Amino acid sequence: MRYAKIINGNLEYAPKNKGAVSNFDQDISAMLADGYLPVIPAVRPDDGKEYGLSYEQAGGQIREVWTLLPPPEPVTLPLAQQVDVLETQTGLTRAVRELVLTENSGSSQYVKDQARKLENMAAPLRNAAEEE
Repeated sequence: MRYAKIINGNLEYAPKNKGAVSNFDQDISAMLADGYLPVIPAVRPDDGKEYGLSYEQAGGQIREVWTLLPPPEPVTLPLAQQVDVLETQTGLTRAVRELVLTENSGSSQYVKDQARKLENMAAPLRNAAEEE
């Protein structure tokens, strides 16, 4: 069993040697006298969710506590960045979209749909830039 102190929310484990004392971390009475307490580990839940580790001191021991963290806030990129990301991911730059969306382009319906979706996102940006 390991012994530690809680300092600023983190564990400080008993050192192997302390001053002139060798194997301090093996001398339970010395560690207890110096304020180190036994650490009771807890198994991190394995359910795919995010947990934070904290510690509770009570009853002469320190217990690990896994707390479910709230899901991160979704990040919404500005429209211009969304368009840039999609153009990079799909390869459907403005020039390519124009070719794909021409009549009888030979592109699959899926590619045409993706190009149209991206074009619909990009058009307001171009219109706003033209108005400036």
